[in-house]
Amino acid sequence: MIFVTPSRAKRMVRDTFPQNDSTTLLSIKDIIKTDSSLSDTTKRKHKPLLEDIIHTKNSDSMVYDLANGKMYLYNNADVKYSQNVLKADYMEVELDKNVINAKGVFDSTRNEFSKTTFKDTGKDYEMDSMSYNLKSQKAKIRGVTFVEGEGFIHGKQIKKMKDNTINIADVKYTTCDHEHPHFYIASSKAQLIENNENKNIVFGPSYLVLEDVPLPVFLPFGFFPVVQNKKSGIIIPSLGEEVVRGFFLRDGGYYWAINDKIDLTIRGGIYTLGSWNTNISTSYKTKYKYSGSLTASYANDVIGDKGSTDYSKSQSYKLQWQHTQDPKFLPNSTFSAKVDLSSGSYDKYNGGVNDYMNSQTNSSVAFSKTWAGTPFSISANLQHSQNNRDSSVVMSLPNVVFNVNKIYPFRRRNAVGKKQWYEKISFSYTGTLNNQIKTTIPKFMTEAMFDDMKYGIKHSIPVNTSFNILKYLNVSPSFSYNEKWYFNKIKKEWSPETNSVIVKDTTKGFYRVYDYSASLSFSTIVYGMYNFGKDKGLSAIRHVVTPSFSASYKPDFSKALYGFYDPVQTDASGKIDYYSPYEQGIFGGPSKGESASISFSLNNNIEAKVKSKQDSTGFKKIKIFESLNFSSSYNFLAESYKLAPVSISARTTLFKGLGINFSATLDPYVYDEDNIRIDKLAWSNNSLGRITNFNLTFGYSLRSFFGAEGKGSGTGSETIAKDLTPDENADLLRSGIDPNVVQQLKRPEYYNFSVPWNLSFNYQLSYSNRGGTTPKQVTQTMSMNGSVNLTPKWGTSFSGGIDFNTMKLTPGSINITRDLHCWQMGFSWVPIGLHKSWTFNINVKSSVLQDLKFKKSSGFLENNL
Repeated sequence: MIFVTPSRAKRMVRDTFPQNDSTTLLSIKDIIKTDSSLSDTTKRKHKPLLEDIIHTKNSDSMVYDLANGKMYLYNNADVKYSQNVLKADYMEVELDKNVINAKGVFDSTRNEFSKTTFKDTGKDYEMDSMSYNLKSQKAKIRGVTFVEGEGFIHGKQIKKMKDNTINIADVKYTTCDHEHPHFYIASSKAQLIENNENKNIVFGPSYLVLEDVPLPVFLPFGFFPVVQNKKSGIIIPSLGEEVVRGFFLRDGGYYWAINDKIDLTIRGGIYTLGSWNTNISTSYKTKYKYSGSLTASYANDVIGDKGSTDYSKSQSYKLQWQHTQDPKFLPNSTFSAKVDLSSGSYDKYNGGVNDYMNSQTNSSVAFSKTWAGTPFSISANLQHSQNNRDSSVVMSLPNVVFNVNKIYPFRRRNAVGKKQWYEKISFSYTGTLNNQIKTTIPKFMTEAMFDDMKYGIKHSIPVNTSFNILKYLNVSPSFSYNEKWYFNKIKKEWSPETNSVIVKDTTKGFYRVYDYSASLSFSTIVYGMYNFGKDKGLSAIRHVVTPSFSASYKPDFSKALYGFYDPVQTDASGKIDYYSPYEQGIFGGPSKGESASISFSLNNNIEAKVKSKQDSTGFKKIKIFESLNFSSSYNFLAESYKLAPVSISARTTLFKGLGINFSATLDPYVYDEDNIRIDKLAWSNNSLGRITNFNLTFGYSLRSFFGAEGKGSGTGSETIAKDLTPDENADLLRSGIDPNVVQQLKRPEYYNFSVPWNLSFNYQLSYSNRGGTTPKQVTQTMSMNGSVNLTPKWGTSFSGGIDFNTMKLTPGSINITRDLHCWQMGFSWVPIGLHKSWTFNINVKSSVLQDLKFKKSSGFLENNL
């Protein structure tokens, strides 16, 4: 035998084999060629014992036993053969048999045992010992742990076959990543089968072990697909009981993985009191093009026992579709869809608390296209808005808009020098096709739905220009022409039976009406600054004022020369008035009465400059008012009420997250003792007028008070929730609500422990006093939701609100969650409302064992296991 220690260069060793520091590249050919003692005078050709080169590396001794055809490697041995890599602290290579034996060793204290690792075509294994045949690629392994998909496999003994099938004895399968797992499914034998890039783990008789305690949960066999490609299969239903619909077997069905681009899921449920429901959903995705999902649901709900007073039977449906186009796909065209259609009662029994409380649903399907290098573009959208409280439905089917962007007909192609005033004259064109339906949920998708359908075409051509006077005053003359095409008109007449004017007839045909107007507007920007001194806490205040003034004129299109108005008797005395046969059209009729008015507005922005130790400049800017606006108009030719109500609005943000919005309408006219508006300015009575509308909203979002993100994150981009759509995120941010909170409430079973805490609330105050017989109305509501991580493992989330008019709480929920490493435990409580209930569940986090769970409910949903 010849001993080689590559890391000790000064040691004298008789060796006829080549060395290369700590790395040796060997093949049996090299051994035969190098050692003269193995020379054969007959020069007989030897067949190599190994078919490839062995790359070896170690940090201690390397020993060759030529008599027995073996090689020994000690301490951090690393052997590479073909695509396989084996690492261990002790290896024995049997050159004659093409076998490598590797195992770990104890350290000097015999407390730590090193593991052997093996990498086979990118797959990592960790084990106590291994015997691997290089030629047959079979292996015998003891004490192995390896990962397959989301699961971890622990085996006492395994045998790896050439086709990559693995036979395992005394196996533990778990999704817990601890060396000593918290739970596992134990079996005496199992097999890992690989077929066409898909892997499946098949178990023999097995049982569940939790914290090393075997539980009386037995399986005659087990089959766990290692999710690499989508697999079709049966969806196991859940069994339980509801108070209102009885015992159930629901959410069972079949999943069909059609291909890697599209799938289909069919689910259903049945209840002992007669209810049943079904759900069909599909998701699709074409890489770099588009993705989306479509879900259609139908439910037949039978509530209570037949013959009882609370018995009811109803049918309901729900249709949802989401489609997103990749921005790189068809750059000049876009298509998107977000559809949420349902009958009003579907979410009452088939949705969650949040779905039921959401009384307003909106849908839209939009398409747009631009032609590069031209001013032309077109867009089309279908819209649907549904209010489940009053059952109203408003739809646009569809709205099509064709645009021609600004064209400057007098502009020189090769301009030299300053532009002339006429070169700034421009015109554009907008053609609009509108179809609108206003109906109710009971009439939806019936013939009656189309009875009140409104449709028409509108053409708009604005012509305008702009120039400056005295450098700072911007002047903008404009002329606008609008033409409307209708396909029906109404005829009114006096009805002695009802003693009122009625619509007697609707005439179909093609009808064209038009109007035009001209205006001249002036605007400028005035800056004001007041300095208090750099040594003051309040250093300066900056005030930006943007006043604007415009004068406009529009003819009286009710005159006979236009032919747009018809006479009608309005009372029994024979009084005649004029009406437009097109007033019920989707765009309305031409305006009645001549108008020569002036409009004025005053926009303000106020900022303060204060000292700040945190800013590098020593100062920071604070927005006192992001906007403070006033606007009104005065019509010189109006017969009465020439001065329009004054609109007031303001917006500001306090404390980096408290967004405040305010709006009001000030009516400058007097109201008499009977609350009737009269044509007399309130200023004559030393009053500014009456506030007829008032709205105040403010919302605040706080998160991570003691975390790295600081006191409050406001409603910035860092609050985007990944599981919500961009539209949902944007709507919540505008309302001052943290989307992460809503996402957490939507899916309490998968709690986010990374955010220490967050809190959002939104307050709204509305006041209305329109006069006449309409009473004053004041509404106050406040909603609140948030989450708190009491410890790194305990978390709570909550939602709710209060209606100050009724002094009652609005339905909400409280959720408590405990992170159990590979498990998660949760408790949810809905204390009030139709969905009053509590739910306790404990489940495995991994989707592979998602059916390994316990769920107990009471109240609206009861005894769900």
